[in-house]
Amino acid sequence: MARKFFLFAATIGCLGVGVPFALAQESDATNLTEQSDSHVTIEKALPYIAEQGRWWMTEKKCMSCHRVSLTAWALRDAAQHNFDVDKTDLQDIQNWSESNLFEINNDNGKPTAAGNLEGLSHVLWSGLEIEQTKVADLLQLYVESQSKEGLWAAGGQLPQQKRLAAETQMVSTMWNSLALKKMAGQNDVLGNAAERAVNAIEKSETGKSTEWFVLRLLLDIQNHSDNSPRDAEKLRGLQNSDGGWGWLVGEQSDALATGMAIYGLSFPRGRSDGEIANEKKSIDLASKFLSSTQQPDGSWKVNGTKSKAQNSTTETASYWGTCWAVIGLLSTYEN
Repeated sequence: MARKFFLFAATIGCLGVGVPFALAQESDATNLTEQSDSHVTIEKALPYIAEQGRWWMTEKKCMSCHRVSLTAWALRDAAQHNFDVDKTDLQDIQNWSESNLFEINNDNGKPTAAGNLEGLSHVLWSGLEIEQTKVADLLQLYVESQSKEGLWAAGGQLPQQKRLAAETQMVSTMWNSLALKKMAGQNDVLGNAAERAVNAIEKSETGKSTEWFVLRLLLDIQNHSDNSPRDAEKLRGLQNSDGGWGWLVGEQSDALATGMAIYGLSFPRGRSDGEIANEKKSIDLASKFLSSTQQPDGSWKVNGTKSKAQNSTTETASYWGTCWAVIGLLSTYEN
């Protein structure tokens, strides 16, 4: 199956970017090797993502910010690039995800999505299918729950993560801001809510997690900021010598942070030839790290992101990391 492995810098209408893409000069043999390695890595991970995603839905029955939205995102992107994904199963996962977002919580009478805005933001940002007649109600949840400072509280068990609570809240606010601005269109209420969030983010301290740096880059791309080249350079500077990134800056590399970093560096934006070459080099190293650390079952072992489990591998962190590894690698492919 012929595939192209490259960085996007094409004309992207939705982002207002209008510059031609270029590739660092590489031999055909090298490019074919990169395509083949990434293809095998992704192909090997997909059954694990599908099976463990289905297990979570059946056994846990939980619309978690760690799980089902990422399951659908990874499988949908793989299907769009002609990987072997069961279309019926994918549709069932997306339908289950949507129905659970609207399920009413008996404790507060609100939809499940109200307490899981990060998961909803993954759905909206990634462009997963959702019934259009319900979108307005979902977007209103962001407006209702935003603080006067422009922030959103981190949902579920995210406040227990092994980074400062303020950074976890800011990361949640970043995800929500990305999704809300993407969906706001000409709606002034939604647009103003997204703008308040961006203003709050601008005043925040620099984070210590790779996720923070990835989201900083995505936000600046979305807002057409001149800072995006600097953001990308900072993110590349955090790459470990083995080619990966750690969930916290300077930590041992893992698939979770590495997949996120690849996704951020590959995201469409205008680039100079020098930036393209530098970012391609980083992504090539990261892809090799993922290929070399993948487990026989297609997953990656990732230490827990919660404080109490930070020194041991957990199923949830490993699943989250496996989904992000696939999402990141697929983001380097031509649409």
